[in-house]
Amino acid sequence: CSLLLSCQADRKFSSSQPALADPEQVMKMLATAYVQYLAILRKLDEAHAPLIHQQKRAAVRHALDGVMGRILEIKGEMVALEKSECHSMAAILMELQRVPVGLPPRGAGSWERWVLFGGLLFVILDLFAASLGSPGNFQEGIRVIQVAERARQGRARAAFMRRIYLEEKRQSKKQEQTMAKSPDDAATCIQKVSFLCSSNSVMSLACRTIDSLYQQLAEERLLIQVKNVNLSDYMGKVPLLDLLRETGAQPLPSIPEVRQLVALYGILPLGSQTVHENAPLVKSLLLAGPAGVGKKMLVHAICTEAGANLFSLTPSNTGKYPGKDGLIMVLHMILKVGKELQPSVVWIGDTERIYSKGVNFKRLARLLPQFLRALKPKDRVLLVGTTRRPFDANPGPFCKVYQKIILVPKPDYLTRFALWKHYILQCGGVLTKLLNLNCLAQVSDGFTQGHVVDVVHTVLTELRLLQMARKPLRTAEFVTSLARHDPVYNEEEEAFQVNSLFPVFLEEETAAAPLGNPVEKPC
Repeated sequence: CSLLLSCQADRKFSSSQPALADPEQVMKMLATAYVQYLAILRKLDEAHAPLIHQQKRAAVRHALDGVMGRILEIKGEMVALEKSECHSMAAILMELQRVPVGLPPRGAGSWERWVLFGGLLFVILDLFAASLGSPGNFQEGIRVIQVAERARQGRARAAFMRRIYLEEKRQSKKQEQTMAKSPDDAATCIQKVSFLCSSNSVMSLACRTIDSLYQQLAEERLLIQVKNVNLSDYMGKVPLLDLLRETGAQPLPSIPEVRQLVALYGILPLGSQTVHENAPLVKSLLLAGPAGVGKKMLVHAICTEAGANLFSLTPSNTGKYPGKDGLIMVLHMILKVGKELQPSVVWIGDTERIYSKGVNFKRLARLLPQFLRALKPKDRVLLVGTTRRPFDANPGPFCKVYQKIILVPKPDYLTRFALWKHYILQCGGVLTKLLNLNCLAQVSDGFTQGHVVDVVHTVLTELRLLQMARKPLRTAEFVTSLARHDPVYNEEEEAFQVNSLFPVFLEEETAAAPLGNPVEKPC
């Protein structure tokens, strides 16, 4: 109750306060509220997770959605004030005596499904343990559960076979009635269907079921399987220098900040219908960074955490439907299935290509604003683009399509150290004094997460793992394999900085953005 009262008091205070003249005071007030709301969100998440009582879960979930929406509102005000997605929180954290915390790693859409199922399972086991009396009869409880599960599967199978029988019976009656009709009636029916299909060969998506569209999209690789990747798997440490950067600077985002931005603009709105409808609407998101920094992994993490479908509009896929009518048909199918089976993510890999070359690609670029205008606040559909060479695209239409632009940097020293240790142990390696992780973290400066993963998999083959008992791992093995890769040089990294990537003239064109909402200026 105290958390809810503090949230309501903050809303009343922020709405009744007059506009402050000093931007630093306004930023301090917003940053303080942002840090406090993050702590409130953490506490509500911890309270919501173990709850099984439906009324209590609904009450806490209502407060949880409200806090998430408020965090998104405050974040939007901070971005509009500083014209940056990254903010210096060191002074606020020291004043409040807090440590840097991020958003809960789980999407709101997956909480109801997994937590409720797990809670009910534990309740069933507790009831069986209490009825059996002694811990020694736990195996008997498991056997009773197995018998009950087999009985449930038998009833479900019987109901399924009954539905099949009734469907076959209905089809046979329909065929008998069709055969009883005269040839003239059958010809008239065929002519009607042929006329409708010929007069409206393309929108005839309207006559198809969601299942048939879903199957076609999957067969054409326009609907792809989501990899089971969590946002917490995108490893990264808070750089120590971030605590010293001054307010007003334009720093590059750290990996924890990238995780937080992805959770703010991707996972939270997609995972909660209430947050998506009431928070500032974000229809499109761009992840820009060198090859191998984990942009595709973040896309799959959004879908995993939010429980979303993943549609691929990568330029190589759109070539299967040439011409304007083909692209319109693809976009209509994705829009119809994505809205029906929301939440959904529409991913465009190498999105700079549709703004640089190719006739079919340029058609797609012209149709994307119309696609975004068709998305309403109730539609939990997010357009996510990834690019490794954003400077090859025409910046005008490029920035009008993507409302939020997140720069994904290469890993720093602390992150590289954690990556080497994690993946070596994950692949079966053993850490000894002959393997210097500090040396690997220093030598791999400029290399990406993808380089580290590739090197570890190249070195730790099945044969090398068998030899590890008599031949421990050495630092030189990984350094030799790392030397075969090209690092991300400073010149390339500077090209990704948003200030040099997107010219100043965009500030004048922002008001004429075709998305229905004003496009917020990126970092």
